[in-house]
Amino acid sequence: MIFKCHIKPIFFMKTLQTIVFTILFLLVSNIFFAQDYLAFTALRAEGYGIYAHDLGHEIPIQVCGNDTAYYKLISAEQAPPAEFPGMKAALKLADGGLGFTAFKDTLASYNYNMSQVELKFTLMTLGNDTEFQDWFVIGDTETRFYHNGIYTFYLDGSPLVTGNMPVFQLEIDYQTFNNCFDDVLSSITQYTDVVDASAGQAADVRAIAAALLSDVGNRGIRFVFSQIQPAGAGTTGYVFESATGKIELGEVFDNMGAANVNIPATGTCITPSSTVTSTNSGNWLHILNNGQRVASILDSENMGLITTEFYVNSGAVRTVGTLEYMDRNFTITPAIQPSNPVRVRLYFTATEWQDFVSANPDSLQAMSDITISKFSVSDCDAINNASGEVTLALLDYGYIPTDNSYYLDVEVTSFSTFFVNGPKSSSILPVKLVSFEGKDTKDGVSLKWLTASEQNNDGFEIQKSSDGIDWSRIGWVKGQGTSTISNMYFYNDNSPSVGDLVYYRLKQIDFDGKYSFSPIISISYSQKEENIGLFYPNPSFIKEVKLNYTSPANNVLLISFFDINGKMVLQENKSVVAGFNQLNFDLNALKAGIYLVKINSKQGGFYRKIVLDK
Repeated sequence: MIFKCHIKPIFFMKTLQTIVFTILFLLVSNIFFAQDYLAFTALRAEGYGIYAHDLGHEIPIQVCGNDTAYYKLISAEQAPPAEFPGMKAALKLADGGLGFTAFKDTLASYNYNMSQVELKFTLMTLGNDTEFQDWFVIGDTETRFYHNGIYTFYLDGSPLVTGNMPVFQLEIDYQTFNNCFDDVLSSITQYTDVVDASAGQAADVRAIAAALLSDVGNRGIRFVFSQIQPAGAGTTGYVFESATGKIELGEVFDNMGAANVNIPATGTCITPSSTVTSTNSGNWLHILNNGQRVASILDSENMGLITTEFYVNSGAVRTVGTLEYMDRNFTITPAIQPSNPVRVRLYFTATEWQDFVSANPDSLQAMSDITISKFSVSDCDAINNASGEVTLALLDYGYIPTDNSYYLDVEVTSFSTFFVNGPKSSSILPVKLVSFEGKDTKDGVSLKWLTASEQNNDGFEIQKSSDGIDWSRIGWVKGQGTSTISNMYFYNDNSPSVGDLVYYRLKQIDFDGKYSFSPIISISYSQKEENIGLFYPNPSFIKEVKLNYTSPANNVLLISFFDINGKMVLQENKSVVAGFNQLNFDLNALKAGIYLVKINSKQGGFYRKIVLDK
């Protein structure tokens, strides 16, 4: 009897222990693993695209042009305004569009598919009309304006309407530097009144003007005004007031003001009457000759004193071989060459444009056909002995009606002599690279680049350097062969050096082995906080599973697997490096079932769940 009295409590305690552990396992599972889908918990608009974040990934979604349609929606955390009680925030992606396809491919690389995706917006404010698809994203320096429909803007309750004043130019660009080539909407608008900011209550405003904006699009706006009356004492910002609220922009890209471009004496190199000094002010520096603009430079780096010469040709339009060159070219020389791309605007007259078109009747139909060549020499009239030619992508162009003149925008990584010419029968560079950018993310360094067109492009070798001199290959991205449309490419460096400045460049290689290099970019990779993803695939029908882990420093993880009864069935040590790590597990020894996994690091303990279905 004494023996039996001892056996029952022991059996009861083991049974109770199993029940308690099972209950705790289910509670922990419900708390930590209620969502087995890929749940994005924050969304923000940044420059070229939109980035969606989950527990272990930062996956870019390229939103470009008409690549928009609803996929799946979860309402924003913010309460809607009282006048629009049913309004929600939404991301729009088109099945079959370039952005949507790239997004699905990226998901597949993480072993996810679209059926596992839900979108939850936490960094959103809401749009200002009654259509549910409309919303705003507020950035650090600008308001990115998302809407459909037509709005009339007001200043302090008074409408600004069109009328019979002299013509002014309003240019709208969804994103200043890297657009999708279908993202510029220009309009010539007439105004009854150009309102002085001092007439209203808006502070820190240079100019206010009326505008009717139609179908602006899905990435943000840029305003460029010509011959708009300056107003107020402020140096940044424009404020518009619509019927439903005030819209305040941060630093607007440019207020061109009055820009007179007349024909000077011809057939000679001309030194402008003014010089400019670059101090990395972030403002446009305008190079003038007798009050007339010759060129403008966006002061995005400290380049010191900048000197300029320009040449105006007399007589027939110049040609080299069968290629015609415009009657004006430019030589720009900074004291310090830039280390990153700098935006440049070149001006020329309507007469020069008409003469140029007349000389290119078969190949030059529009300003978008223009090619800009940069030569390594710094001699403004040296067209016949120029060398080191590089073709620049045309980023923007426009007409200044008050001066009957035009402008072209390009980006350069160094300054020398610029010529404007017609389309070439064979491009110097088989791939026209519009942009190459890098970004410090929690998974490493994310690289992306955009091409305007490609010819016989085998692909891109991604190269990396610690000093910008010695380079090593870290990856390869297949090209599109020959393409006349823009293409966006992505690559992620999962192993950057924490705290160090890292340099990247692209080696574009043709099918015949010829190659060229992109501009060099530099990224300083900062230390990231600890982040543990979910096991995938999960449920798993195979013996190997993966887990993504971002570590703030080199570390050793102790990883323990427990079955439903609380018994530890597997334990491993995993060495990780600072930054992104992909951990692989061979679970062939485990039976089918549900397992609770405890991950111990220097920062603490974490739990994950894995379901094996063999």
